[in-house]
Amino acid sequence: MKTNHPVNTKEPYRIDVHHHVLPKFYTETLERVGSLTIFGVFIPDWSIEAHLAVMDKNKVAAGMASIPAGIYYESDAFARDLARQCNEFLAKMRSEHPTRFGAFAVLPVPDVDGALDEATYALDTLKLDGVIMLSNVAGHYVGDAENDALFAELNRRNTVVYIHPGDPPDKGIPEAIQFPIDTGLETVRAAMSLLYSGVFKRYSNLKFIFSHCGGITPYLAHRMVRGGTWVRGEGGIDPGMLDEAPDGNETDKAIALLQRQYYDSMTANAATGLHTLQAFAGPSHILLGTDHAILPPMYQPIKMRELMSYKGFDDEMRMAVERENALRLFPRLREVLQS
Repeated sequence: MKTNHPVNTKEPYRIDVHHHVLPKFYTETLERVGSLTIFGVFIPDWSIEAHLAVMDKNKVAAGMASIPAGIYYESDAFARDLARQCNEFLAKMRSEHPTRFGAFAVLPVPDVDGALDEATYALDTLKLDGVIMLSNVAGHYVGDAENDALFAELNRRNTVVYIHPGDPPDKGIPEAIQFPIDTGLETVRAAMSLLYSGVFKRYSNLKFIFSHCGGITPYLAHRMVRGGTWVRGEGGIDPGMLDEAPDGNETDKAIALLQRQYYDSMTANAATGLHTLQAFAGPSHILLGTDHAILPPMYQPIKMRELMSYKGFDDEMRMAVERENALRLFPRLREVLQS
């Protein structure tokens, strides 16, 4: 994908969509409610100055900032208040650094009424660039029917929806397992819930970005689609075990719905993860993601080196992943970076 604006790759030019910020009021709130880790990773100290320094060092021109963990703890009122604080912080940070940040608004789901109110405020008044939703909140998965009115409104607004894994509902899973395994499992469960509930099909104006290369979505996509046709109790078998599904046309349509979405490049291994994702979604639907600043600063250059050493992208494809695909999704960012 060629750009009309030549990019100087000696300067910060990358756009990182898997890009977290951790304001002090937010981390202090998590500490107060006893939530000291995110997927077993302790929440690090954070400052905007240190954050920008890491971005500069790794040639990241802009990050699509998001709050990485939940806000729904004590009550609907608690979540609404924390969402408002987070979104106003994001808007202020973006206004102070308009070329360095976009921002995904956080919503107080599963309180749908509160989420609708906050989406209106965040998108109309604060003018944020999209919303972030967790795979599940308190066991309520993102594609559950209770969120349908919210998706209808976001669809009306042509919203970009960033899907990030939430802590798995099973509290018995050891934290040592959660980080390496359940980030991927939660992401694929979110994709399944949105596919099976018909959200992808009904609300085609929505543009979903799935974190961590979609988890294991590219690998399991055909099994996910065929598994939805299994009829229990009628002597059927799981079509996911078959090489071909009973209804190839419907399978193709469902796969196309998954391929229409976007996936960030944050993966455990570029050679295998990006290869599978590229074969499934193509380079035009892959976006740069590093998981900064939940992971220590040393991880961002590692993820950049992995991406640069991946042999499946030519220069044009790599520029699409690192920058151009994001500019297509976020018009405000495109305007300020190319002005």
